[in-house]
Amino acid sequence: TRRSSDLKDAVNENTFDFSDNANDIQAGAATFQSLCVSCHGAMGEGKVGPNLTDQYWKNGGGSKDIFKTIKYGVKGTGMKSWKTDLSASQIAQVASFVHSLQGTQPAGAKEPEGALYESNLGDSTERAGSDTLLTAEKK
Repeated sequence: TRRSSDLKDAVNENTFDFSDNANDIQAGAATFQSLCVSCHGAMGEGKVGPNLTDQYWKNGGGSKDIFKTIKYGVKGTGMKSWKTDLSASQIAQVASFVHSLQGTQPAGAKEPEGALYESNLGDSTERAGSDTLLTAEKK
C-alpha cells in the first residue's frame, strides 16, 4: 500500500497501488462527492452506476483496474474518462477512496454486478479469463 508521499510522484495505471493514508482517502472522498455520486451514490451504493462497496466488479477490482476505469472510462456506458478533468494523483486518491468503501454495506445498495474479485489472487489483470479491457491501447 502506498503512502501519501507516493501519490505525489508520477503515478499511472501501471504503478498505482491503493493508499491507506487518511489525507489521500479524504481528498478522494471529496472528489468522489463532487463528481461521482450522481451515478454511484453518496455511499458508493450504486445508482445508474454499479455498487462500489461489494467484491463484484464489472471492470476488475484491483488497484490498477480501478485506476484505469476512472482514467479511461468504460466505452458504451455512462462512465466517462476523467483523465482530462483529474490529475493522476487525484485519480489515485479517488481510487483509494473507492477501495476504502469495500465491505461498508450501505443501505439500499445495488445487487452485485460483474465478477467476484479476490485480492489474494493478485490484480485481476493477471488472472486467466479476466475481462479487464480498459487500456490506453484499446482507446
